[in-house]
Amino acid sequence: MSTNENTESTNHPYAQDVDQDNLLIIGKNFTAIGDLMGQGTVVVVGRLEGNMITTKAIIAAGSTVLGNLTCVQSDISGYVKGTIEAANVIIRKGAKIEGEINYSTLAMEQGSDVLGKLKKISPKPQTTQGPALTSYEARTEKPKLTETFALDIHPEWKQKLASDPISRADTRLEQNDGTPAPAWITLTADKCGIVVASEEFKALVAQGKSFKLRLTNGSDCFDFNLPA
Repeated sequence: MSTNENTESTNHPYAQDVDQDNLLIIGKNFTAIGDLMGQGTVVVVGRLEGNMITTKAIIAAGSTVLGNLTCVQSDISGYVKGTIEAANVIIRKGAKIEGEINYSTLAMEQGSDVLGKLKKISPKPQTTQGPALTSYEARTEKPKLTETFALDIHPEWKQKLASDPISRADTRLEQNDGTPAPAWITLTADKCGIVVASEEFKALVAQGKSFKLRLTNGSDCFDFNLPA
């Protein structure tokens, strides 16, 4: 994962009035690939391809997040494609969100754009360990078992992903109707396979259901089913 580790990050306008020991800034010219999980503040000024679980998420104007957000507070001015679950949600002018928003309190400025469902939820209790959502605690009490599946994509595509980090960063996983893939299904680091949570995958098989998924890279796409 690439992040902006500028020693002057404490002077960043988004870094004021936050715990500097629990602050992560993804800079304007950086792309972070993979899931983020922790307690503190995450500021996305560049691009994040992955899910985020944190205390506070700030999505700056001009930034992009392709993944789900789970946090106590979210302040969004950029583009998010995924499901947002937060106690307090602020959507500022110029923000664009594609996906469901589950919130306890919501503030939307005129000029923002939400393409998806808004669902009010009951506030979740805080703990003595800090302001983290119950969903965060449930997902961090013990590691979840996962399974990895290789995708039978074309060899030329695999070679392109292996040799071109920009192409790799632009590779996305979604359902074939264009909606985000479930949070428990993610791409491997090389983008040639998927990682799934064992519990959810076993439940899917037991129910006889499947997801129709699509891997996209520019004009190329690869459709597949899970389970196959």
